[in-house]
Order: sequence, then C-alpha cells, then structure tokens
Amino acid sequence: MMEKARCTPRMDISLKIKQLVEKRKMINGDVDYENDPTIKEMIRLMTEDMDSTVAFLRNECSEDQLIWISEIADEITAHTKSSEFIDALRDLCKKYPEVSEKYNVPYFVESAAEYLE
Repeated sequence: MMEKARCTPRMDISLKIKQLVEKRKMINGDVDYENDPTIKEMIRLMTEDMDSTVAFLRNECSEDQLIWISEIADEITAHTKSSEFIDALRDLCKKYPEVSEKYNVPYFVESAAEYLE
C-alpha cells in the first residue's frame, strides 16, 4: 500500500503533462506565456514538486514533450532555481539530439540555466 502511494504523484505528473502538451499543441499563433491557462498550468504542475518533475524528465519524458517543456524552462527555473531540472533537460538533449537540434532545445535550456546564477 505504501509503495503505491509513493508512485502516484509521478504517475499523475506524467499523465497531466501528456494532457497539457496535447492542449498546448492546439494553441496557434502568438502565445501569451504569462496569461495562457494551459501554459500557466504546465508551469504550476512542473514547479509544485520538483522531485516528481525531475523523475518524470529522467524516466518518462518523450521527444515531443521535451520540445514543449523547453519553451517554459525559463519560467520553471526562475521559480524553482533547480539545477536538477536543468541537468535533466541537458541529459534529454543528449538522449534526443536530432529533435533538440531541430527545435533549438539546448538554447532554451542554457537560457533557463542563467536563472541559477
């Protein structure tokens, strides 16, 4: 019973991120990053429990999810100052080099890393 309880937050974040990424894909045109409810919810979800967020990135994050998460990496890092978050994103760039290069993900990650200073 205790084991199941420990797994639940990570499973929840995985499902929620998947759902939010699908919603985010539907937003066309210029995006108001400060006021868009889907983006605000993604940021809230990913900043409320950094252990779960980092575990998700290290174990479950897909190429597609990386692309969309990278666009809000600045906001997440500014809020959390999490070097583990940045390290996990850097590792994902290595894991998915083609997508990372195509969508300039390392630029977003390194830009976010400036919030650690």
